[in-house]
Amino acid sequence: MSMEIQGLVSSAQVTPVAGRIKTQSIEQQRRRLQEQGDRVQQEVRQKQEQQMSKIEEAVDRLDTFAKSVNKKLSYSFNKELNQVVVKVLDAQTDRVIKELPPAELQRLHMKIQEYIGMIVDETA
Repeated sequence: MSMEIQGLVSSAQVTPVAGRIKTQSIEQQRRRLQEQGDRVQQEVRQKQEQQMSKIEEAVDRLDTFAKSVNKKLSYSFNKELNQVVVKVLDAQTDRVIKELPPAELQRLHMKIQEYIGMIVDETA
């Protein structure tokens, strides 16, 4: 059983449009891509600045609260864990009262990462 569709070829004709399609040189394409990259970098910088502003605001609020309860907060960044570490200190003696996350947990996290690395190395 065959079906014929009449008029399909005549209705699907394409007429060329002269002069409408412009070809871009490699230099134009490079410039356009550079501009797009610049815009993306600017957006990323703006978002990072907004995030830093929020972080600084949160740190200020935490410091204000800590002072109200006669404590100090010490902030550091553990590069191996890619994690912020906060120490709660006695304001008068500078003795560490609490560390978040606890040092034991940080060591455990590093050991787990080490073991995962060994497992990945063995399976590769």
